[in-house]
Amino acid sequence: MSARSFRPELIAACCIAAGCGKKAPPKPEADPKKVVELADKILHNVPAPAVVRDCKPEDLVGTTMTQVTLLQVAHEKVDDTPEHMDWINPPDLESPAARVLADPKADTTAAREAAAEILAGPGYTIYRVDIVNAPLALGVKDPKLGTVSGRVFHYDKTGAIVCAHLFDVLEDPEKDAWAVAHADRAYVQPEIVRAVRDDLHAQYLKTVPRAPAKKQQ
Repeated sequence: MSARSFRPELIAACCIAAGCGKKAPPKPEADPKKVVELADKILHNVPAPAVVRDCKPEDLVGTTMTQVTLLQVAHEKVDDTPEHMDWINPPDLESPAARVLADPKADTTAAREAAAEILAGPGYTIYRVDIVNAPLALGVKDPKLGTVSGRVFHYDKTGAIVCAHLFDVLEDPEKDAWAVAHADRAYVQPEIVRAVRDDLHAQYLKTVPRAPAKKQQ
């Protein structure tokens, strides 16, 4: 029986060349308070209609978040109103880093890394719901077609407004007719409320503008 032996110094050299044991460089970190200050500035910098130009999809680069998450990042109170409900402020639109800073229980290192990522980006896009006029989604039996109206704002790295875009989301007419037909008198069953909310959620994601998807290299 024979066995091949290797000199220790050759093994060490090969390991160094292959990067054995090499740790990944640490991610950049920044003070989350800087993002809190920026979020507060953005909250108080809401332009009147037609004051700024209309946003195009290519404008909407950088960190994205709903108005609810912006309030949470700024450590402001989130009102208990239809416009601030989770189902119409979907995390699908948001940057993961923004979600980290919105969480008061986030790990300190994770929060500092998220802050660095946000501050290094090219700008900030905020999705703000202004009116939820959708009776069935709020548990009220009404044949009115549900609508959601809001605005998209884009800010540069300093928190200065760049552009804005108005949007309206319409409930699917067939879903509305189905919900009205199956609601029990003035009482709307939870499963119907949920179905209508799911539909408006899906229509919302189809309607609001977003930055173009990055091309695979």
